[in-house]
Amino acid sequence: MAGRAVGRSTIRLAGPVLGMLLAGSTLTLCASTAPVTAPAESGVTAPMAGHLADPTETIEFEADLVMPGFAEVATAAAAISNPASASYRQYLSAAAFGARFGLPAADVTQVAQWFVARGFELVAQPANRSYLALRGTAAQVHSAFNVSLVDRIDTSGAAYHVPDGSAAVPAGLRPFVTMIGGLDTSPASRPRPRFGPANGLHPADLAKAYGIDGLRAQGLDGSGQSIAVVSFDTFDPRDIAAFDKATGISGPPVQSVRLAGARKTPGDGQDEVSLDLETVRAIAPKAQIYDYEAPQSADWSDIINRIVEDGMAQIVSISWGRCEPVAGPTVGDPDDVALASAEMAGLSIFVSSGDQGAYDCLDEGDGLQRDFSVAVDYPSVSPHVISVGGSYLSVHQDGSYLGEVAWQDPLGQSGSGGGLSNVFPRPSWQVGPGVANGQSNGNRQVPDVAGPADPASGMFVVSDGQGEVVGGTSAATPFWAGSMALAAQLAAKGGIGRLGFLDPVIYAVATAHQADGSLFHDVTVGANLLYPATAGWDYATGWGSPRLDALVPAIAAYVRDHPH
Repeated sequence: MAGRAVGRSTIRLAGPVLGMLLAGSTLTLCASTAPVTAPAESGVTAPMAGHLADPTETIEFEADLVMPGFAEVATAAAAISNPASASYRQYLSAAAFGARFGLPAADVTQVAQWFVARGFELVAQPANRSYLALRGTAAQVHSAFNVSLVDRIDTSGAAYHVPDGSAAVPAGLRPFVTMIGGLDTSPASRPRPRFGPANGLHPADLAKAYGIDGLRAQGLDGSGQSIAVVSFDTFDPRDIAAFDKATGISGPPVQSVRLAGARKTPGDGQDEVSLDLETVRAIAPKAQIYDYEAPQSADWSDIINRIVEDGMAQIVSISWGRCEPVAGPTVGDPDDVALASAEMAGLSIFVSSGDQGAYDCLDEGDGLQRDFSVAVDYPSVSPHVISVGGSYLSVHQDGSYLGEVAWQDPLGQSGSGGGLSNVFPRPSWQVGPGVANGQSNGNRQVPDVAGPADPASGMFVVSDGQGEVVGGTSAATPFWAGSMALAAQLAAKGGIGRLGFLDPVIYAVATAHQADGSLFHDVTVGANLLYPATAGWDYATGWGSPRLDALVPAIAAYVRDHPH
């Protein structure tokens, strides 16, 4: 089952902050005195004492629905991105996706009625028919699914609950429901910022180094475009105003879109949110940014489905994730369905590839022993998103581009996330020089692209009233999201229409121009603690970083030259 953003399995920041594991508390939250050890669904490896939840405690959870047609999704998604297909650029709304691949509407209604008849409240019913969001008491959950809930408090004082075993799907629901999820609301790991030296990269620096100056001369500044940023914290508008003043840019106010239970005041993830929002603003200052703010108990599917159904943005930036073995994604689970639905709706979701190089589980475990197994980050490794790795940028004295190396810090055990999935097959469009290599095994390979991530060449950010320099692949990710907003603006000006899911386009144009190096800075020096940067695509930096003055028009031209 795919991990919740936090609840199905806890997450950490994949960008400038790395998770510090949370030890459970033995504090009592309810009248029960029965101690319980670590549950089956918890992502924590060390036993943690807790106490049974009060029977009247309100519990929110999901019934994950059978998706009868999901086996066809990969083929159908590839067809939407294939100019030779009759389905090319025939995007599906969330409702159309659900009607095509999900249960019949009558069956979904029947499942909903089963829960309502037993006293549960139907909270949400996503249009893609992947799950039902429900609410009830701990006693109702125990009675219906034969599972008890355990209340705990983490080291910061935040309360959460976990199941003491696996929830049993009642026999009458098994033809329609695959599992009961979302019972583990363990909080996300607290952030550990990756700060760099003074100054940092300002908007003008990025513009000169990556060819944005040439796009500005064409009037490309993000006007008319919208970008959704996924956050598990919130921001202070005064920081955005201070960033604008310090960097000499201006744009529309960032709009918060808060999911139920989201923070209203900044917390430990504030640096991450500030980095994401301000980096997008540095590249595409006139774009409208929607900050989708979710509680740490939210599912990825909650957030992605909301973005798709709102329909306000076609470019999304995500700097959060967790290593694939701990996140536990599966093909066809609600998170995977949500991401597939977003792809088929024509959204481009950029996700940071992680900051532990090829060893993405380094910060997992019980805090006493580090996990050095080779692993990648989820959801960055999903075939329905664009995975963004990281580099160290060097510039000439005048600020123009000099070169880049793959980001790795052996002493700090950090670097650009990259490698192979253990779950997802490699999509048909992931081809080109360097993609098929000695490590290839038929599974999804990441990252797809790269951008400045090393804290030593980090982004200038204002957070909590202070100017900072912050790095990580979550610096490179909003950099890419903002850059592609410029491509979307150029396409709109040319009457070309929406760009759709960009990963197949990126691979097509990168392959066509790899020999002349006109679209990407091909990073061939450095590594990610295991995999070296090489000519063409590689596991450390993907295709490399963009030459945006050439790449942006090339992407628009590709879409223009391959109309429906």
